[in-house]
Amino acid sequence: MEHGSSVEGFAAVSELWRGSHESSLLVIGEPGIGKSHLLEELVSASTSPVELVRVNPAEQGYPLAGLALFNSWLSDTLRVSIAEALRDRDDKSAGNYTAAKMVLQHIRELCLPPTYLLIDDIDLMDADSQAMLGIIAGRLNGTGVRIVASATGVNGHESFSGMPRFELAPLSADELVDIGAARMPDADASTLRIVAAYAGGNPRILLEHLARLEPAQRDGSAPLTLPLRTTVSVDLLARTTMSRLSPVERAVVEMVALAPISRPDVLGDDSGVPDAIEDLVAASILTRVGDYVAVTDPRLRTSVYWEIGPRDRRMRHAQIAEATDPADVYLATWHRSWANDLHEDVDGLFAGALWLVEEGLAAEAVEFTERALSRTEDIDAHAALLLRLCIELLRAGDLVLVARYATRTDSTNTVAPAEAMALAAVDLAAHVFDGTPMIDADAWTLVRLHGDKNPDAAAAMLVVAAFRRAERWQTVEARSFVEGAARLEIGSGQTIEAVRVMGLILDALDGVPVEEDEVPRTRGPVFEPSVVLLRSRLLTSRERYAEARTEISGALNDPRGLEGSSTQLATLAQVINEVAAGEFRLARVALATLRSTSPVGGRGTSTHAYFEAWAAYSRGNPDEAELHLRSCFSLAEAEADQAMRARGLALRGAMSLMLRDLEGAVVDLRQVSVIAARFVNPTLLRHSADYVEACMLTNRPDEAQGGLARLEDRLAGRESRWGQLAVMRGRALVAPDDETVARFDACVDAFRPDESPYELGRTLLAFADRQTALGMVEASRRNQIAAVTAFERSGATAWSKRATQGVAPRDSRSRLLDQFDEEQREVIRLVVLGRRTREIAGALHISVRTVELRLTSIYRATGVASRKQLIALLSR
Repeated sequence: MEHGSSVEGFAAVSELWRGSHESSLLVIGEPGIGKSHLLEELVSASTSPVELVRVNPAEQGYPLAGLALFNSWLSDTLRVSIAEALRDRDDKSAGNYTAAKMVLQHIRELCLPPTYLLIDDIDLMDADSQAMLGIIAGRLNGTGVRIVASATGVNGHESFSGMPRFELAPLSADELVDIGAARMPDADASTLRIVAAYAGGNPRILLEHLARLEPAQRDGSAPLTLPLRTTVSVDLLARTTMSRLSPVERAVVEMVALAPISRPDVLGDDSGVPDAIEDLVAASILTRVGDYVAVTDPRLRTSVYWEIGPRDRRMRHAQIAEATDPADVYLATWHRSWANDLHEDVDGLFAGALWLVEEGLAAEAVEFTERALSRTEDIDAHAALLLRLCIELLRAGDLVLVARYATRTDSTNTVAPAEAMALAAVDLAAHVFDGTPMIDADAWTLVRLHGDKNPDAAAAMLVVAAFRRAERWQTVEARSFVEGAARLEIGSGQTIEAVRVMGLILDALDGVPVEEDEVPRTRGPVFEPSVVLLRSRLLTSRERYAEARTEISGALNDPRGLEGSSTQLATLAQVINEVAAGEFRLARVALATLRSTSPVGGRGTSTHAYFEAWAAYSRGNPDEAELHLRSCFSLAEAEADQAMRARGLALRGAMSLMLRDLEGAVVDLRQVSVIAARFVNPTLLRHSADYVEACMLTNRPDEAQGGLARLEDRLAGRESRWGQLAVMRGRALVAPDDETVARFDACVDAFRPDESPYELGRTLLAFADRQTALGMVEASRRNQIAAVTAFERSGATAWSKRATQGVAPRDSRSRLLDQFDEEQREVIRLVVLGRRTREIAGALHISVRTVELRLTSIYRATGVASRKQLIALLSR
């Protein structure tokens, strides 16, 4: 039996769709998991005859009621004959078999085209119909029929044992959050995240929970009552599990359900309790969490908790609190908060939340925090503890929860200056990954109130504020924060360096030329990882990608370690650096790491949508990329983020060029040029060379010349290696026929071995296209091969496929190239470009002898004896 998500289930059914033989599939899963939705998607996606029918469970008592599903194919006469055969049979199973054969024979006589029957809840049919359909599903050859049925489970007599099965897995937290956001746009991201944890991967249960919340709870302004109150679907799922338990086991589950985690030694005096706990753990009903136990399925805990009457619940809480204290003061505080309406130990609940976060139990900490928030009328009185909690959550990387709790208190007047500004910095850091608008006045208010009392804390907060603005290329606003920080009397060397580097990052974003090395290798004190990450971001902005890569690696491997949000920020820095460097493969690896380290933070933002679009584009999935880009544009508009909109348009322009949608590329890249005018530095949006190329390919030479001239004017007085190469490529593209080859040759020669293999591939491919237009077929083929090598080196899969068109079949060529390492591929690339041995040695900064040795190895591996034979082999 296969097991997977609804997306994988759709793929499995699509495979059945495409198959040349009739077959069947049984999709199973718990109620609400998405079986019906999957069948509806299949109906929408199908281009062949399809029928979706839903079983009416009220007809279970009527024999053959399920055969009404075949009304489209079965004649009245045949249905009567089947009914008579079943009524008069002596052997019921034999009668079912005979009737099933009659149905199959009749369907074969209809000579149907490939036809699909989708049956929702087949396990709710009457027994006779289930038995017959089970027989029919295994003998569909020659009928033209494919059957896909859904079921919660399979019954005892295994009517459908012959059908292949696919079990729908619970949805991930990300998927549930996306569903909740789509259905209830007013719901706060943190509320969705918390509620999703109680849904057990079931979308129906998620929506039931959300529907029962008060509006203030949904928008995140009021605390939640946790565990969430039970629903019909939750009770239905829990009832099956609880019915299998012994009385002792049931009592244990009821006691454990009273808290997020429980101490086994306070669950009762009965001698059978320890054994019951072991049995429940073995059955995966309970889970061990260090020295504690917890109910494994949050839905079971929810149902059991609220099934206990209020009076009984308070009594049990009181008993456990007494048994727990003083051995476990945090859990005792939790239970007392429910046992006595007068209990007001809010600080104790916050302390328990802190303890749980430090233990790596953020979900459990949420229950303590929400309980504390619901028990206090003056949250400002607990601001110091709330700050500590937010800092711990930030270290854990739980930015969604940081954003939820950091603004709960007005810290300007209620806590110490350092704590007030630390809380503001935490809040700002939590929003680096999302599209929440920033109110500059909030930061300046804190600086005016407390900046003179704790300048280091104020400066650190202002650096974070500047970084948030810099992420949107809002350098004017960001500079005001850096200048404000520089005016403070900072004492910490780390903070001084952070302010300095942040200012240099803004210079780099504005294209201000470098007067001296901005990031010297220091022999003094080692900088903190956060400062190292700022330095790496500066290096990326200055196009010093290899050095930035080293700095990021140093931060990630610092003995002091990065935690939570810092790790996410470092990984995001990796993604940005590798995309800019043209190292697509490394960028995809970093992006996959970012998804795993930040499964929720940043989702639902234009930045997240953009990088998902980029990843799909780089892999060669333009349809998926387009879906993400549409989301990016919509979110960028809601976030008022013109920088991200421009980046999305530039990406779509490049993708259109790749797909040879040249008019579409021109339209998008024109829009980018308009938006780009508001940004001082033309290298932030790397669309100019693409724009020139698209204009030339659509016979718009004047527009291409104008675009190139604007790029050259805007680059004047700015240092950019990418800009230099882009101008050279643009000049080659617009050059007359008798000059273009020489200009392209000069542009290709200008690339250093350590420079972007993607940009090199783009230049080589444009060169090949121009040579083809000039009738230089063989020279064009050599450049296409070199472009393929460059693209494959960078991991630009989609562009590699584009360059392959008109050369050799990718499978044979890729097998040939895959056997060589990166250094050997560089030699091959230069060979196919016609370079001599000494020229190759100079270009790669190696000796002539090393080139000869690499060529000898390549010849031996490919079975050729000369350069000419190698080029011919690659061109086949």
